[in-house]
Amino acid sequence: MLRRLGLRLAVSLVATRCTAQQLTSGQGVTLPSNDAFYLVPDALDQVKPGTILRHRAPPQPIVACGPVAACGETPLDLEASHQILYRTTDSNGNATATVLTVLVPRHADMAKVVSYQVAENSANIDCAPSYVSLLGHQGGRPVVDLQTAQTVLDKGFVVILPDFLGPNGAFLANRLAGQATLDGVRAAINSAPFTGISQKPAVTLWGYSGGSHPTLWAAELQPAYAPELAIAGAAVGGLVPNIPTSIAKINGQPSAGLIATALVGLMKQYQELGGIVAQHVLPGYRDKLSYPRHHCAEVTLAEFHNQDILAMFDDRNFLLTNPTVTDIFARNQVGKQTPRIPLLVYCAIDDIFTPIGVTDSLLDGYCAAGANAEYHRVEAVGHSDLALVGAPKALAWLADRMNGTKSQAGCQRNTVQWPRAN
Repeated sequence: MLRRLGLRLAVSLVATRCTAQQLTSGQGVTLPSNDAFYLVPDALDQVKPGTILRHRAPPQPIVACGPVAACGETPLDLEASHQILYRTTDSNGNATATVLTVLVPRHADMAKVVSYQVAENSANIDCAPSYVSLLGHQGGRPVVDLQTAQTVLDKGFVVILPDFLGPNGAFLANRLAGQATLDGVRAAINSAPFTGISQKPAVTLWGYSGGSHPTLWAAELQPAYAPELAIAGAAVGGLVPNIPTSIAKINGQPSAGLIATALVGLMKQYQELGGIVAQHVLPGYRDKLSYPRHHCAEVTLAEFHNQDILAMFDDRNFLLTNPTVTDIFARNQVGKQTPRIPLLVYCAIDDIFTPIGVTDSLLDGYCAAGANAEYHRVEAVGHSDLALVGAPKALAWLADRMNGTKSQAGCQRNTVQWPRAN
């Protein structure tokens, strides 16, 4: 059975801007936790990753979100849309399944596909992109991500949105997220008979903030996990390369609730984490830390706004120094392999989640190992604004890659000022 837990971590504030109430099944679209379509079939061990297990038209239209229509009130004008349950692999090497949403614009170029990883930032399956993009949903609305997806559709590219956190919403379980992203590409290619996607499309990956984890992990894992996939490039922004550093930076800040989300999400893939957290959380905060289980991101952020999460444990350095916890964090950080596809990386120098030096060090490692990376360190703009400011530049870069334009060889690093979004 699917579990219903929902939190989210120290990584991105750009996701939900519309109100997210506690999720119930009394009205609107059926929640994923109650929808048989989302159930993981038995006996998947012998099924190849990326295999399509079932598919359907979405139960409601995919919604528009932008300056013309209020968020979530008007359906997108699409040629077609599809939901696909496909086989993937979790962080522990076990077979599982998750859902991919395929969006086909009018007059689409079916040979160009952008896998866009939404900054969901929740540990609750009922906040998955495949659900919160539907008209009549009951979760939080990823406004910036929907606007970004629309700009891709406007270019005539097919957009795929993987529920990369898996069937239980395992937020920050990044090996799962990267593998689910790659298997989503495989599933999209396998869907050619009913979606019309080319069997040999030009594919790119894109994710900002909470969407950067699965995107960059997919880029790192691709040579070993999905070597047959010819991915033209990946654009990533708002990175969080070092989890403990970001926890220390956002503790007591508006995004502190993401720390609790990280713990709940990781517990779903690492059972030992639940036991050690239970031993060290102060009794008065046990219920508090479980609060986000039935909420999407925005409500969790409001509940923990400016709170000292580290003080909720018997040792305020527990999350930063306990060997079990730090080992799990380390297993879910990027930088373990070097991507072999071209990268565009853009980060705010004054990012609220990550000191720019941490991202600099990650790129230093990549470049020393022969990566092809264009890295922009952006001045005079913050984390959330850069999601909007950087989108046109990222999309142009992705379009060049899909059109066959070669990126510059080696690594380029620039400190730039990009105009702030209106």
